[in-house]
Amino acid sequence: MTRYTCFISYEQNDIDNDFLLIFKNSLETDREIQVILDKVTFSIGDDITKEENKLYSSDAIIIFLSENYKKKILEGKDSGVFREYTIIKELLELKDKIILPILYSGTLDSAVPEELKYILFSDISSINPKIHRDLKKVSLYNILKSKIRCVKNELKNKLDVLTWSKDPTFKNMEEEYKALFINTNAVQIPKECIIKTKAYESIKNQSVYFILGRKGSGKTTLLETFRRYDSTYYLDTYKMTEPISAEHLRLEFFYEKIISKFKSCIGEIDLTKVIETFWKVFLFLYCVYDIAVEIEKGRIKPDDKRYETFKKAANVIREKFGRKGQSMSDSDCRMHIFTLASELIYNQLDSGIFDNADVETLITSVNTNFNANVILSKLFGKIYERFCKALKACTKKIMIALDGFDPYSEDFRRATNLLKEKDYPEYELRKRYEILFYRELMILISNIKDSKIDNELGNAFSIVDFCIIIPQDRYDEIREWDRDSIKRKYCCLGWDAYDLLLMLVKRLEYYYRIQDEGNLSLIERFNFILANHLPNVPTEITVDIDGHNMPMHIFNYILRLSFWRPRDILTNFAVVLKVNKELAGESNEVVQSIIKKLLIQNVREIIDNEFIKEYKNVYSNLDKVLHGFEKKELLSDFKLFYESLSTINIESVYCDDNNTSTEKLYLLYKMGVIGLYYDKMESTMHGYSYHVCFIFNEGLQPLDDLMAGGRYLNTRVKVIFNPIFLKYLELKVNTKELIMNFSPNEIVTNHISSEHIRRI
Repeated sequence: MTRYTCFISYEQNDIDNDFLLIFKNSLETDREIQVILDKVTFSIGDDITKEENKLYSSDAIIIFLSENYKKKILEGKDSGVFREYTIIKELLELKDKIILPILYSGTLDSAVPEELKYILFSDISSINPKIHRDLKKVSLYNILKSKIRCVKNELKNKLDVLTWSKDPTFKNMEEEYKALFINTNAVQIPKECIIKTKAYESIKNQSVYFILGRKGSGKTTLLETFRRYDSTYYLDTYKMTEPISAEHLRLEFFYEKIISKFKSCIGEIDLTKVIETFWKVFLFLYCVYDIAVEIEKGRIKPDDKRYETFKKAANVIREKFGRKGQSMSDSDCRMHIFTLASELIYNQLDSGIFDNADVETLITSVNTNFNANVILSKLFGKIYERFCKALKACTKKIMIALDGFDPYSEDFRRATNLLKEKDYPEYELRKRYEILFYRELMILISNIKDSKIDNELGNAFSIVDFCIIIPQDRYDEIREWDRDSIKRKYCCLGWDAYDLLLMLVKRLEYYYRIQDEGNLSLIERFNFILANHLPNVPTEITVDIDGHNMPMHIFNYILRLSFWRPRDILTNFAVVLKVNKELAGESNEVVQSIIKKLLIQNVREIIDNEFIKEYKNVYSNLDKVLHGFEKKELLSDFKLFYESLSTINIESVYCDDNNTSTEKLYLLYKMGVIGLYYDKMESTMHGYSYHVCFIFNEGLQPLDDLMAGGRYLNTRVKVIFNPIFLKYLELKVNTKELIMNFSPNEIVTNHISSEHIRRI
């Protein structure tokens, strides 16, 4: 599939036609680049001026410079060369197009315009076929081929970089609107809209390797932020690895092919060791794949002393992938990494390592024969050790990024749950396997970064950094099995109110093309947008509290109808945008009424289709538990609520019991179902920025403080339900206070302290 277009500009009287066709065919070999060349692409009768305007839509431009080319642009007469170069100069100033000038004939002074001298890419004036007609001279032809290959590699490298760093293009305002406010899964958003959270810096400096987050919390966009926000840093530091999607990690395939088939043997050697070995093999193959792509893209040059070693290792997996003579840089190849790793584990288990091994010799046999070094040595032969040492000497690192676990293990989990009643031993094995699949990855990466992997693999992994995106619910399951998981270097992708408002303001400013004045506070910027671009939307929404209409800023109103995730805020605000567009001229009362009604519908969608669905495969009766709180009071006495939890059964798929009221309390708090309502003076004494504490704004500390030493037995603190459930559960409002009505100062104060808030 063609990814890029490249326009060739030249003076036809100076260039050899056969060379042009050779050059065009070379660039188009793997079909990643389509060349626009007038002699081939344009047809008789085409509007030449219109065709020349394809310069604007092309991803790259190559200029073959000659004396006549320069002469025509200096003369300024109407000609194809002059018209093309006028556009090229315009694009050169914009700096958003790949332009590669090549000196085809003449000299630097006679053929190269001043503005191109400093970016001249190549000089083939001494070997071009216009001068040397005899292309049968092998040495000359090989030099020319080498030059063309260099141009192609450089072009593809620059185009790849441009793809990373370039803002998305929208066909129209409607498409832009959907990407910014409706399609909350859109990864590619304009740079002006990117928010750098704490997680960004943590991954950048590798103080953490794992990012935890809920659905809709922006986990998927994190790596794109890392690669695009400072693309120069990324490219200076890392090889240009594409992240692997978790769709390539087929849990069912690995289970059926290996765990189920060899379960009698695995029971003897330990499931943990099988999965740990798989991850070692998989991560190593990822490194080899990365080097294969680097060679293919021309980023590792033939004059590199390690080139032959790298190439031989790359050819091993190229052959295994069935990609001899084909490109390796596509998603199918990244899927092959998982398949090959699984195949290698299968072959080793099937190779007879258990034959004739009694109980006394089994452990020795397994340790000797079933480990990653043995498996990889078999695959790569003598080149394995040399490759590992060569990799260690690399100046650029490899960033191994895994993302997309959320949807792709759902089928496996559903199949597992169906076995609970039918075949409990199988159910137990499957659920243990899934937990270990993620846990062993976390343990292995932690050991790699702590330099606890020795021998050849230690050398290979010494240049590897990690960005592993793990869903919050998967991590919660791991913690049930591995209390040491708390030691892993992770970061919770939590958003405070300031971050969420900033995200919203940035998107609105981009959409309405508003330049930040720099002298307005964030809330003032938001209010400016409302006043000037959303005139039908009220800045404040009135909330009825005990018969009194109390004003609440519209952002606070939207915020409290959310789980403090970007997706919630955007889908809620999309309602506001819709009302602004469709209810022009209506009264404030009508507009407010419609906004409230539509937001109630949207909130039900958030709770049913995201919140409950997210946890459904972990806590199978969560919807029943929630509806058990219907018509309860918004605020409850803590002790009474705590005691009532003893009668509530929360069924956990991966942990047979959430027995105690304390465990249930923490679970509901961490999910964001409940919070704590403190006396304002007491909350200040504890250092909380707001007296109503949820996991979103104050983290776990308020609950920890309350439960420490049994303080909850004699407390004035109350349990409060998340206001998002007010209408959903028909809760009774038993307070005269407008909950979660933050002042601008409180939002800023919480943002300042958020770096130290613990949410896990």
